[in-house]
Amino acid sequence: MQARAGSPFCGVLDALGPPCLTASVRRNKMLTFAQALELAQAWVRVITGDSCVIVKEHTLKRPYGWVFFYDSRAYLASGKTSDMVAGNAPILVDRVDAEIRVTGTAQPLETYLARYEAGLPAARMQMSMPKEP
Repeated sequence: MQARAGSPFCGVLDALGPPCLTASVRRNKMLTFAQALELAQAWVRVITGDSCVIVKEHTLKRPYGWVFFYDSRAYLASGKTSDMVAGNAPILVDRVDAEIRVTGTAQPLETYLARYEAGLPAARMQMSMPKEP
């Protein structure tokens, strides 16, 4: 699943509260970590009906953006395996174009990231790493 500025999904996020992309991002500036996190959080709220949240401390950074992980509020509160969400693939938020990409669970995460990275221009992989998280 992907969402880009101007997509119908972005409109859904706008309707939830704060715009899914700020005015500065809409002017083609790169996302900050805070903006990418906000976008990821809104996506998780829409997809899970607000039953899950981003696990911020598990976030991975790549030159092109961040990979966010999420789980159920119940699991994060209880720690019980029975409260865990199954099939919750990590989501990638690209800091250059604000694209959201769901990775997958059938293969190791690195396989999905390698596939995504193979489709990027070489210069995107040479960008400096984001400062956060």
